[in-house]
Amino acid sequence: MNEREKEVFKNFGINIRNFREERNMTIEHLSQITGIRVYYLKKIESGTAFRLSTKHIFIFAKAFKLEPYEIVRNI
Repeated sequence: MNEREKEVFKNFGINIRNFREERNMTIEHLSQITGIRVYYLKKIESGTAFRLSTKHIFIFAKAFKLEPYEIVRNI
């Protein structure tokens, strides 16, 4: 994996954390809503989860009541 790809995952994680915090949502609550384990959510938010797929974009968009394109903005 090159540096640009790592940066994309890092920025995706930052977006997820920001959306969660803007909604005063705990990571545990996000886990309940999405069905994604807390451990993996922490990896996503830290930018160290490298096995994400497009389905994750839709899962987070639904959880945050956003359009999918908003999840990947600025990455």
